[in-house]
Amino acid sequence: MISSITMNGVATFTGEDSTINGLNTINFFFGGNGTGKTSIGRVIAEPDKYPGAAVLWNDGQQLETLVYNRDFIDRNLMPSEIPGVFTLGDDAIQLKEQIAAKRVEIDGLKEELDKHNVTLNEKKQEKDTCYKSFMSEAFPVKDEYYDKYRDALKGHIKSKDAFATHVLEQYDNNNAEHIDQTELQRKARVLFSDARERVNALTVLEFDTLIIIESNTLLQKVIVGRNDVDIARLIDKLDNSDWVRKGTEYLDDSEEKCPFCQQPLAHDFRSEIAKFFDDSYEADCASLDQLAKSYHEAAERMKSQLQDLAQTNSAFVDSAVLKLQVDNCIATINNNNTQVNNKCKNPSQTIVLTSIQSAAESITRTLREANERINEHNALIDNNKNEKDLLIAQVWRSITERLSASIKTYRVDGENLDKAITSLGNQIAEKSAELQTVEAALRELEARTTCINPTADRINEMLGRFSFTGFTLETSEDEKAYRLVRDNRQAVEDTLSEGEKCFVSFLYFYYLLEGSKEASGTMSDRVVVIDDPVSSLDADIIYVVSSLTRQLCEKAKNDKHNIKQVFILTHNVVFHKEVSFDPKRDNKKSRKYETFNLVRKCSGVSTVERTEGNPISTTYQRLWDTLKNGGDLLTARNTMRRILENFFRLLGYDLHKSLDCFTGEDRVIARSLLSWLHAGSHSAFEEDEVIYSDTTLDRYLVVFRALFEKTNQLEHYEMMMGENVDSEIRPR
Repeated sequence: MISSITMNGVATFTGEDSTINGLNTINFFFGGNGTGKTSIGRVIAEPDKYPGAAVLWNDGQQLETLVYNRDFIDRNLMPSEIPGVFTLGDDAIQLKEQIAAKRVEIDGLKEELDKHNVTLNEKKQEKDTCYKSFMSEAFPVKDEYYDKYRDALKGHIKSKDAFATHVLEQYDNNNAEHIDQTELQRKARVLFSDARERVNALTVLEFDTLIIIESNTLLQKVIVGRNDVDIARLIDKLDNSDWVRKGTEYLDDSEEKCPFCQQPLAHDFRSEIAKFFDDSYEADCASLDQLAKSYHEAAERMKSQLQDLAQTNSAFVDSAVLKLQVDNCIATINNNNTQVNNKCKNPSQTIVLTSIQSAAESITRTLREANERINEHNALIDNNKNEKDLLIAQVWRSITERLSASIKTYRVDGENLDKAITSLGNQIAEKSAELQTVEAALRELEARTTCINPTADRINEMLGRFSFTGFTLETSEDEKAYRLVRDNRQAVEDTLSEGEKCFVSFLYFYYLLEGSKEASGTMSDRVVVIDDPVSSLDADIIYVVSSLTRQLCEKAKNDKHNIKQVFILTHNVVFHKEVSFDPKRDNKKSRKYETFNLVRKCSGVSTVERTEGNPISTTYQRLWDTLKNGGDLLTARNTMRRILENFFRLLGYDLHKSLDCFTGEDRVIARSLLSWLHAGSHSAFEEDEVIYSDTTLDRYLVVFRALFEKTNQLEHYEMMMGENVDSEIRPR
């Protein structure tokens, strides 16, 4: 059954939303000509022809749709041959029973398929919910990684679905090494930077010269003169060798006096001093001076290099740590330099320098570690594409590790649901195959029992009953089609009147609903659309078509019938009233199996408005309602007169012929009622003919009913008065 129809952009349905929702078993659409009713029927028949249109079926099960409209008339009555309508023959009782059994079996299989499909949809919905839950858990992780690894996430962050899908793919296929965030960020700064370039390695300083001098034994040697001369004992006793040596620098200018105390010098003082500070002493002092010079020069070079190093601004080294190491090393060098100077001034003293080796090792280690990072950086630059691909893989590996618990939960739940979905799919496939087998058997049975002759006979009978005697429906020689022929068996060609076309085409459509244009398929489930079938029809034929249409509605309310849903579209008030009449319905509220809809067009735009109840309330209907509600005799007689005038004059009946069917008082009452048809309800009456009493009113009602019965219109009377109405059948 159709649950909704979308008309967006079809013909004059150009509003924002032209969807007709909440459709039911029987659906009435009332609207004027040109409001868009026919477009609705055409969309139901062929929705694919209209880009903005859509027809939504309950449970996705599409049924055969049969639409009666002008297109149907042109398609089926204009050709020289009309497709035959295959129906089941009345004499195939046993085969009919077999067909009925197959239909029951088919209905059972369809019911099982419906249940399986419902469960399948539920499981698919559960999986969809499970996936959406995973997406909601995964997507916030994107924000954690986006600022740092934007380039790695490109192409997979446009939506929750895109991100979650890629995460699951990476979880299954990514074998990259899982590295920590610090290393990931370092590589990302290099590979995802807009300014990528090689970096020169830092110079590792050479400290060996200073370290070697620091350990020279000359610095620990006591450098003094000879001890085998007389003055040696005095100098040694006073321990002033360095003081004495300093004084000798002034002897040449002392005029043979002591440079310090100005006392006259002994005649052999100079020779004694010369013997004391001999060549060995002078050689040691010269070596010490050279050693000091070498140390000073090496120290200055090293300090200059260290100071330059301290100014290094590199992302690959901790500048604060390096500066502290450099400062410590320079301080040690300066201290050692001072001690070496003192040694040169006082050769007899011994000194032990603080080695810079520990400081040098720290600096060297810092520089080498920085250079390792620089080499790695340069390797990334040199092998950018491969390294970048590796980094992207490592970023996604990090993300999958971050979401590992959520992924495992989703996979377990998803796999269980997949198993259920697969199992249901297999069951549906098996049941579908079984259904196809049974349907094939049904078609074979139907092909053995169907023919087109009964339909032609029924249509011809209806044509004759209502005085359409100028043509008949004739079966072709191959018994597969019909022809419309005159009494001389000549084809009618285009000589039919509009009324004849409408009536015979509707009869053809009506009996097509009970059969099929194919030898099989006569009992397939169907949706029926009837679009204004009473155009150009006489009044009496309108009631015939209305009666047949009402029968279709009654069939649709029966679950066991193959007509599952009916759409009735019309602008004719009489037809709408007759088809939609239901004595049990409160016109203010629709029955639970039906809908009422008004089709309007305003400013060139068509719309469909759902109404609570039947929107068309006619004067004729109100007359019957007044009569049913009782009242005084004068009101009742006036109401009866107007009903008879509306109904029988419209049908062309001469009610005076029925007077012979009445006798006595009934004849008097009948004659008085009929006289109003000419005299009118406000003319004078002979009061002695009728006694005004409650009993007389009841008698009037009896005679009024009898008039319908004598003219074979009792069915209409019972319909309007609400008598003999079948019990309500629940809609599907």
